[in-house]
Amino acid sequence: MGVLTGISQRFDLIVLSSPAKSRVFSRIPQEISIRQTIQYASNLKDGVEKIISTPTIIGRNLVFVSKDDAVVVEISSQKSALRTFEDGDIIVTNHYEIEEMQKEQGDYYGSKYVPDDFYHLAMTKDGSKERYAKMRALLNNPVDFEKAKQILSSVSNIGTVQSVIAIPKKGDFWIANNGNQTPVTNREWINFSIKDLLSNCTFNS
Repeated sequence: MGVLTGISQRFDLIVLSSPAKSRVFSRIPQEISIRQTIQYASNLKDGVEKIISTPTIIGRNLVFVSKDDAVVVEISSQKSALRTFEDGDIIVTNHYEIEEMQKEQGDYYGSKYVPDDFYHLAMTKDGSKERYAKMRALLNNPVDFEKAKQILSSVSNIGTVQSVIAIPKKGDFWIANNGNQTPVTNREWINFSIKDLLSNCTFNS
């Protein structure tokens, strides 16, 4: 569950921001490295290796999901670390969870000209941790499509402009659609099949 940044026939990639202390501006923009990873990585493991071997410019949490596995890459311009399932789940918001990466966590930023509750939830580390804890409390196994909708609705706010639910083993995903209203999780979810979408595509490995 989250913002689906890219899909291939081999894995999906979800990217979340996580402010880091240091930022550099002389490396490959992460959007390009993500695009290259989605196109050329032969499997999830290869995708993770490509991401961590490409110097990045800002902090991110990247979630790789395949039919058989999932892994989170917490990354900054200085280092990266991996984490996997905890009690059968992987939860990711906008802060680093791995202890060694927490030392890399930078200041959060955002406009103060937004409602205070939205600023707190969407633009502070404490708000990110609150959303993380709320999802942890709501999760139980297995989580089906209806349960996933409930969880996402409970942590959404006026800044939730896109949201996706995916079932990797089936190759299905749903995109939230609420017209021009936010949060987008409050109305319909449109179903797509990865197999159908990519049936006429060819990929280089």
